[in-house]
Amino acid sequence: MELTEQLSDEDVLVGLFDKWWILWPANAKTAKKDALRAWEKIFKKDPGIPREDWEDFSETVLITAIKSQLHYRQRVFDKYPTPEERKRADVFVPRLPMPSTWLNGGRWQDHVPQMAADEPRYQSAKAQCGQCEQEGFIEVNEVSYCCWHYTRKFHKDHLMVLADILKSIGLDRQPDESRDDWGDRCRQHLKGSRWGNALGA
Repeated sequence: MELTEQLSDEDVLVGLFDKWWILWPANAKTAKKDALRAWEKIFKKDPGIPREDWEDFSETVLITAIKSQLHYRQRVFDKYPTPEERKRADVFVPRLPMPSTWLNGGRWQDHVPQMAADEPRYQSAKAQCGQCEQEGFIEVNEVSYCCWHYTRKFHKDHLMVLADILKSIGLDRQPDESRDDWGDRCRQHLKGSRWGNALGA
């Protein structure tokens, strides 16, 4: 809803509230009138928020916060469906407060934990990389990657360090050199060195 001078304060706030309210899970939509009163208090009680900033505050603060919190909860419940699994993983998810409690308590300021990315699963059987024709040895979310594409996708900073090291010893990739030929040249150069022995070159 676009804020205009023709709309009353109450109409504006109810419209913004409805966008926020609809995001709440059905089983958590309790005491709507209390929640609406708490919502209006945030915007109008001294010092309040200037009317021209109401829509922006609603969208970028209140709506963004509840979306983020609900998304985190869903990810936890998807990954650890039972209380026992969450306990073993040392993950605690408190009960979702009533909407009015969330508003009155300034819960939009709550820190939302970041879930660690799923650990890659290493498989013994060889599969084709999902990005090229090479064999894939590392599986992430049911997609196999060769070492090159895994590093490129998930650890690009490591590639930059490696590229700088290779360049410093004259092993940077030539313009007309394929990735496979470059890899062979690097292995030949390393053969017999302590790095080559460690890498099996």
